[in-house]
Amino acid sequence: MNNRGQEGHDWSYEFLHGRFKSMQQLDWIGESTSGEWMAVEVKNQERYTDPDAHGLPHKQIYLRLKLQEGLGLRTYLLIREPDTEKVFGQWIDVLDRATDQFFSPNRRRVLYPLRHFKLLYG
Repeated sequence: MNNRGQEGHDWSYEFLHGRFKSMQQLDWIGESTSGEWMAVEVKNQERYTDPDAHGLPHKQIYLRLKLQEGLGLRTYLLIREPDTEKVFGQWIDVLDRATDQFFSPNRRRVLYPLRHFKLLYG
């Protein structure tokens, strides 16, 4: 994003913040080849170890599930590991049902054991 784009983003956030009960910014929204509309949350992150897992901040999970509840738009979590270049994915609502999810040590992220993800590349 160039400076003008960043300025527009910052301005729109300030302008809209407070005018909505809930607000979120999605990485991507698209129509799949099967005709299904979906949101995609993209993370470029290293794997959590002990146990091997990936995840995202609790607030993002909450907001994406609210989006699904309100609009029927499911969110797919797409994760690229920069060190291995492996790509994993799974629907957030599927991950949220995992009974073995856990918090990162700083409690900022909800983590899901790697077995809940599909290996998409690598």
